[in-house]
Amino acid sequence: RSHLIAYWLYSLVIINIDEAFPLYCISRNTGLGGLQENEIGKILSASGVIFAIGQYKTYTILCDQFGIYGSLDLSAALGILPVALFPLASLVYTNANKRWSMVYLALLSGVTKVFQPA
Repeated sequence: RSHLIAYWLYSLVIINIDEAFPLYCISRNTGLGGLQENEIGKILSASGVIFAIGQYKTYTILCDQFGIYGSLDLSAALGILPVALFPLASLVYTNANKRWSMVYLALLSGVTKVFQPA
């Protein structure tokens, strides 16, 4: 029962992160200068590619090494940590390096999605 509660709470956090990410990118107060909708779509598409490539192999390895419950615990820890690094994109963002900020956000978002429980 406690595993289910932990899984539900982690899923709630992930859903909130997925909903708040585009708002973070659009906001002009974050330092990103208000990314356009098509740029946010590129970030989410790239993170989806990372997710599609990485999740099956990652979970196969984690489940083999740590079992089902251990892999859920580890993936919850590894999946939340990159979210704390999202604001660093605001610190390095300028119009000259906008593309690198978008790549950085795509990589972090992709890693977060890879470690989401299936």
